[in-house]
Amino acid sequence: MPLIDLRDLTLEAPIESDLCIIGSGPAGLSIAREFANTSVKVLVLESGGRTEESDTQALYDIESAGLPRVMEQRQVRNRILGGSSHTWYGRCAPLEPIDYEVRDWVPYSGWPITHKDLQEYEHRASKILGLGSNDYGEAIREQFAIGARQALNPALLRDQFWQYSKVSNRDR
Repeated sequence: MPLIDLRDLTLEAPIESDLCIIGSGPAGLSIAREFANTSVKVLVLESGGRTEESDTQALYDIESAGLPRVMEQRQVRNRILGGSSHTWYGRCAPLEPIDYEVRDWVPYSGWPITHKDLQEYEHRASKILGLGSNDYGEAIREQFAIGARQALNPALLRDQFWQYSKVSNRDR
């Protein structure tokens, strides 16, 4: 599939596709991969280029109305081909149920789907990424015989487990 920088095109004709995916990070490219070798014409749009560009990264600059940010967004997010995988290097964890819920203090929060709606796809993504079991939390604690938590208030602090995706020989 060709990589074309839209800044290099003269748009004499419209760009047409059956499916347009916004973002070339792990999620966007995984979706595009599902349509490889099909009749579906896929267009993946990324706001960055093949290398990091300061003017594009500046789109992450924010004005914090609350507590000052300790880390700038541009250090953990990437507008570049491959998206934020450039920062996270394959670190994976599923979304949490609260990520789908409406929160009064977060404008435009809430999804029209639930965590349960995506579980089947999380298992497929886990296989594509070469992850181990798709278990997190207590299941991982049991699998690796990690002892019980000591003196942690679960209302204030909880475990977070991550896995790292494998790089196949064909991806190198």
